[in-house]
Amino acid sequence: MVITEFVFAVAVTLALFVILASIPVLAQIGTVVTPLPVLYFYCRMGRFRGLLYYVLTLFLVFWFLTSFEAPVATSYYFILSSLGLILSEVLRLDLSIEKTVLITSAGLLILVVAVLSWHGVSSGRGLSFLVEENVARIVRENIELYAGTGAPAAHVEMIRSKEARITAVLLGVIPSLVITGCAVVSWVSLLAGSILFRKRNMWYPDFGDLTRWKLPDGIVWVAVITFAVALIPWKATLLIGMNGLIIMLFLFMLQGFAVISCFFKVKQVPLFIRIALYLMILIQPLLFLPVAVLGIIDMWADFRKPAFSSPDFPEDT
Repeated sequence: MVITEFVFAVAVTLALFVILASIPVLAQIGTVVTPLPVLYFYCRMGRFRGLLYYVLTLFLVFWFLTSFEAPVATSYYFILSSLGLILSEVLRLDLSIEKTVLITSAGLLILVVAVLSWHGVSSGRGLSFLVEENVARIVRENIELYAGTGAPAAHVEMIRSKEARITAVLLGVIPSLVITGCAVVSWVSLLAGSILFRKRNMWYPDFGDLTRWKLPDGIVWVAVITFAVALIPWKATLLIGMNGLIIMLFLFMLQGFAVISCFFKVKQVPLFIRIALYLMILIQPLLFLPVAVLGIIDMWADFRKPAFSSPDFPEDT
């Protein structure tokens, strides 16, 4: 029985990631899905068998993807699957959701920097050069993608003429983008794990009703100060302010999600529709800003107050 479960865990995890890695359009969904089987099976089998399962799965995935010459995909899998291990260990501490996300994000951030550094050293080009090269490539690919949509040639040429400036701006805000990216992946994995574990009647920390989650009122002044710093016409303060604003917008986005979740709960929207809408928002970055603005306005408007004061508000999470 133990051997059967072990083989099943390895087979399911291997098949899942190979499918995700083989179909490019599923890459973003893979970011959400990849940590889950490792989180689930590692917690279910315990540290020793769980670690053995993880190492064996890593070996098989690396062998399979390397055979198809996909080293980036192997690094991608290694980072995201390792998040399942990190999160499972942090969950054992039974901390608040803020501390759980913070510690998990920090662990994931360290892992990302370590993997990028290893790629930089192994290629002989260094970490900074590797980051600059990839950011420039992403900017170039997006410009070409925009050109392929049939946009006016004059607009495309104008954007191409500013390619270097766009790249420089993105390089300046890389720290906050990486930090918030790690936090988003950790937060989504945490919530997805909660749904999975409860469906399987397994223990999971009780974080309470997350539709009631709210930032401290004083955080508004931090956002104001950060915005003021970004207005100072010096390169150093501008970059500090811009990075700070991105992190603040991420925090307000979390509050915006809490407001949306409260609305879904009051309207009793089915779980599969909620998940589909959440995925749509996460996959489309342009929707991040409206959700963050909703969170900012909620600091004063308190949209959820009428729902919480209603005797008909469902208390189950």
